[in-house]
Amino acid sequence: MLVTPLAGAADESIAVGEVTPPPAGSGIDASLLRDVAVAEIRQIDASRLRDRRKVVVSFALTGAVAEKTIACTVNAMVRDARTGAMIGIIEAGAHADGPASAELRKQVARAAVRSAVRRIPRVLGVK
Repeated sequence: MLVTPLAGAADESIAVGEVTPPPAGSGIDASLLRDVAVAEIRQIDASRLRDRRKVVVSFALTGAVAEKTIACTVNAMVRDARTGAMIGIIEAGAHADGPASAELRKQVARAAVRSAVRRIPRVLGVK
């Protein structure tokens, strides 16, 4: 399992784990999802989290691209880093209307990952 520790991020209490490759033909690669997740997790203020244990968050993207609508759903599983016990599952999504360009697909995927990461504090409890 590849885990990306985030030096200085959220007091290193949150790490990005597995990132499942997106569906073939989506025009999105796992490295884009990982980069967005890492950047967004760095923005989490760990001092406000009630649950201070170290966690690993794994991501999977499912997407539906149509002629005029691009929709992506991201599932994020939050696990205890020591035991591997599942703490919670987050489902978040984003969509946009317009021509299904490669850039728009990437923007929608980024927005879906951001939305999922921003829900992590609720799963861990906020003071």
